[in-house]
Amino acid sequence: MTSRKRIKEGTLLKAALNPLKKKYNPRYFYCRDGFLLYYEKQPQPGVFNFHPKGVVPLGEASVKEDPNQENGFIISHPDFQKKSLRLKAPTKQQMAEWVAYLQEMTKVHGGAIQKYESEREALLHSVEQDKQRLQAQADADKQETLKATQENSARQKAEVASKLSEVERQRQEELKRMEQEREQELKRMEQEREERARQLAAELKQLEAQAKAAVERAEQVATERVDREKELRVMAEASLKDAEKSLRRLDIALRANKSGSTSMEEINAAVTDITGFFESVASQMKLEAQKEDLMVEALSARKKYEKTAATKRQQILELEADEDAKREARLASVQLSSNAEATVSAGQLEEEDSGSEEDDSSAEESDNDE
Repeated sequence: MTSRKRIKEGTLLKAALNPLKKKYNPRYFYCRDGFLLYYEKQPQPGVFNFHPKGVVPLGEASVKEDPNQENGFIISHPDFQKKSLRLKAPTKQQMAEWVAYLQEMTKVHGGAIQKYESEREALLHSVEQDKQRLQAQADADKQETLKATQENSARQKAEVASKLSEVERQRQEELKRMEQEREQELKRMEQEREERARQLAAELKQLEAQAKAAVERAEQVATERVDREKELRVMAEASLKDAEKSLRRLDIALRANKSGSTSMEEINAAVTDITGFFESVASQMKLEAQKEDLMVEALSARKKYEKTAATKRQQILELEADEDAKREARLASVQLSSNAEATVSAGQLEEEDSGSEEDDSSAEESDNDE
């Protein structure tokens, strides 16, 4: 067994913590810096074993001789749960040396523990003060950060409001420009429609004049035909009478020729009269055929006029309907463009103030009214 300043080591007999077990087992003890370590056997010289079988902190321990064991002493500690570590030295002197040494260590390290506890309390108090100071500083920083955040939020809201105002101004300008373009386009379309309507009306008037002339011509032809028929009827009756006279003369001449009392001049004259009658009848039939063709042509012209006039009227109606449809389509296009621009602006700026919402609503209502 060796002894040095603040270091003591050697072999002692150790009993189990259970008081019912009376057997002592040899263990190698090593005491240093306020801790009593014991091993199952002595470590190698010069090598510190970091794995002892047990460790007893001496700062809170108590050491006394064991009156019931020769050369024995007892080490008690709060961590032993009302049990004690019972040890025996080889001799009474060694027992006294161990007891004196361990008691000295308990005093030294007990004071150190008290000093440590005092320093610990002071340190905890200082830490608490630092904690409170840091908490106060954190609260101040939090208030300052909150203030800065509020100022930043107010600034951002002002910027958003400014952007909204600018977007609304641009939207109003765009709506105004689109409205002007729409008015110009509607005016141009109206002028084109009026010009087309004038052209169709002129064509219709021309067709009406042509149809009227054709009807008048047909009526004139019909009147002339009636008059001509009367005239022809009179002429035909006169020609028929002349022809009857010529036939009678021819008959008389032929009969007289048989008897030799009539000349060939009389016969030829009668034949000439009869031939002229038939030629006159043929000429009248040719004129009648030409008049029939003229009537058919007049009726065909009238039917063609009625058909063309109906087509022109239908074109005028379709032109008006097409212009109305184009006007409605342009109005719808302007409305959709306005709504799309308002939606995109709201999505980019993320929030809108109540004033701009009322302006958008009023603008949309005016567009819908138009």
